[in-house]
Amino acid sequence: MDQIVTKAGRLVLLDKLSGFASPGGLAAAVYHLFTNNVTPTVDSVTGDFTDPVHASLASQAATGWGAAALGVADVGQAVATPLTWTNLSGGTVNLYGFYVTDGITGAFLFAARFDSAPQPLLNNQALILTPQFQDTTIYTS
Repeated sequence: MDQIVTKAGRLVLLDKLSGFASPGGLAAAVYHLFTNNVTPTVDSVTGDFTDPVHASLASQAATGWGAAALGVADVGQAVATPLTWTNLSGGTVNLYGFYVTDGITGAFLFAARFDSAPQPLLNNQALILTPQFQDTTIYTS
């Protein structure tokens, strides 16, 4: 699945990476699931996405970011501690993907649609998502 970094998100992340801006970015990343049939683009905004209604599927802050490392084909990657959501809504929830905001500024950073969207999450079933960010990006004009 591709994570699409929005135009605004690129600027925020570049500011964070360069040390220009105050703390935030990946260190303060908040992951939100979304339940509507939308495909993220570089022009997406948080209002394009519908969060699940039930509290068991509420947004979560990413923690435990490790130092960036080079992987296959020298692609840099940072990985955080896996996030787990357990559906306690009493029914099935169809998930289409996730989007990420800066927990300090609220800035929209990036989003991804699940390759197999929609992904049904049955009652009492868990979804595990490992936050990661690579130094490759898809850009469409």
